[in-house]
Amino acid sequence: MNALGSILSTYFEATCTAVLALVLVCAASGAAWLRSRNQSRETQRFWQLTFRHIAAVGFMFGLAIIWRKELHSLFLALGAATAGILLTFRENWLSLLAFWTRVIKHQYSLNDFIEVDGVRGKVIDITWLTTVVAESVPGKDGTIYSGKVVHIPNSHMLLSPVRVDNLTDEFALSVLTLPLPLGANPLAAEKVLLEAARIHCAPFFEEACKHMNLFEQEKALGIVSVEPRAFLSVGDEGAVTIRLRITVPVEEGGRIHQAILHDFFTNADATAWPLVSSH
Repeated sequence: MNALGSILSTYFEATCTAVLALVLVCAASGAAWLRSRNQSRETQRFWQLTFRHIAAVGFMFGLAIIWRKELHSLFLALGAATAGILLTFRENWLSLLAFWTRVIKHQYSLNDFIEVDGVRGKVIDITWLTTVVAESVPGKDGTIYSGKVVHIPNSHMLLSPVRVDNLTDEFALSVLTLPLPLGANPLAAEKVLLEAARIHCAPFFEEACKHMNLFEQEKALGIVSVEPRAFLSVGDEGAVTIRLRITVPVEEGGRIHQAILHDFFTNADATAWPLVSSH
């Protein structure tokens, strides 16, 4: 009789688990659709990810309630072996901890550009164990995708510095580095580069100012001017490098960099960019 009761109890708990999973999947999908319908694909992905995590949390709590007797018996049976299991899956526990740390501190979110352990890219998915990024090149300031997708264990977010490029959800400060050949006139090159930057940054200048002003108020952090700024540095043998800082939409950085460089090389004369370096 006891065996039959145990089988029926297990069957009932398994049925409740299946029903709970089905209800949560349908609820998460429906809520994401209602919240993001007629919006951009990125907004839809954001709300899908958000409601997926909420459903996962609800499912874990539901499992703990439905299977509470079995879990209690399991922990009693394992006894000291529990510590060994925790050590064996140490990285998984760290990844779970890092996931909730990110949620609480809001370190980064979907569509942010981050860099961890030398891997830089746009966040396209966040699970309990990994953060998925679309890798970008070239260099740390590039927003041109390499075509590769990298799965970074969330545990790395606790053990390594995490760099988040964009200051707001829509705009970021981006730096374009231009080493000048020997013989170039740095001031002439700087003038041409700034003129090209102002032209390509003009369409979103007012919107960028609004976003940065809101960021300053929320974070109590003074942000430098949104206008394009150029900085000169002198290296070995007098080689001059121009670093152009611009405020750009998060996903437009690579395209705008290329447009500025195209205009620069179109308009720069032999003074600003000599075809043959002088010795």
